[in-house]
Amino acid sequence: MSITRMVSDIAINCEFAIDKHNFYPDCTLFLIPEGSSELTGFLNSSVSQFFIRQICPTIRGAYRRFKALYVSQIPIPTASNTAAITQLVEQILVMKAVNPGAPVRELEREINERVYALYGLRLDEIRMIEELTHEERVGGVT
Repeated sequence: MSITRMVSDIAINCEFAIDKHNFYPDCTLFLIPEGSSELTGFLNSSVSQFFIRQICPTIRGAYRRFKALYVSQIPIPTASNTAAITQLVEQILVMKAVNPGAPVRELEREINERVYALYGLRLDEIRMIEELTHEERVGGVT
């Protein structure tokens, strides 16, 4: 059984991961027991990062608490055409298993584009999300 889990409850960005080995978390990790590659793709997308930024208070600069109170509010789109997202996430997992430093930005960009389409976002909304989440990743916005 795969479990989508949070790497840490305090982080700057969404850092959800899949545990395919049924490890038990220690200290400050949160689990979502009904996980999937597709769900992990949604939760790590720029849309989720943007949403978390709107509802989560910051602590110690740009860090946020990824508690159930906040994560449970992320709207997960329901659609039947999400197989491509699952495939992209699985491809990233394989690449990272072989080389943890593997360049996966292009695959992440493709996941984001598919998630934007599932949410039905307009170009101006996509631009806003990408600008704000990019600034946050490089430390420009707290």
